[in-house]
Amino acid sequence: MKTRDYILCGLFAAILCVSAFISIPLFFTPIPLTMQVLAVAITAMVLGGKRGAIAVLIYVLLGCFGLPVFSGMKGGLGVVAGATGGYIWGFIPATFVAGTLYEKVMTGSSSGKEIGKAIGALCVGLCILYVCGAIQLMYVANMGLGAALGAAVIPFIPFDIFKIAVAAVIAVNLRKQIAII
Repeated sequence: MKTRDYILCGLFAAILCVSAFISIPLFFTPIPLTMQVLAVAITAMVLGGKRGAIAVLIYVLLGCFGLPVFSGMKGGLGVVAGATGGYIWGFIPATFVAGTLYEKVMTGSSSGKEIGKAIGALCVGLCILYVCGAIQLMYVANMGLGAALGAAVIPFIPFDIFKIAVAAVIAVNLRKQIAII
């Protein structure tokens, strides 16, 4: 990795930190509505799998060390070990897979096709994120699969699909403007 890569990873880690500050608690679930999925999706598409995962890892480590970078201005290992922790650490494999998939299928085609490819890659990453989050919630809250899906996956699907579409448009256009590759 070059110096520019380290700077970009740090910059996108900072963007992830800021994205968690916008947090709307929901009465029916321990999982708040945040802008983190949007920021993670943009990170994956702009930086790609490897650099994107490094940026997200930096964000997660900052939170694990106690900095209040997780939703609700929280930090520490207790948050990562808690009900929302599966989503936090799940950002790492989700970013790596989505970013890598996008890098593999991106061919310099028209913006419309690239946006479609980005949405497809991000949907795969979102599924990984949901699996990580639901599994940890089931374990921590002693819930069954149906209860975990009802509390932490199904209600978020419409919001997350919208965030993915917005992220795809932003990221495809941003990549063309700054030529990171």
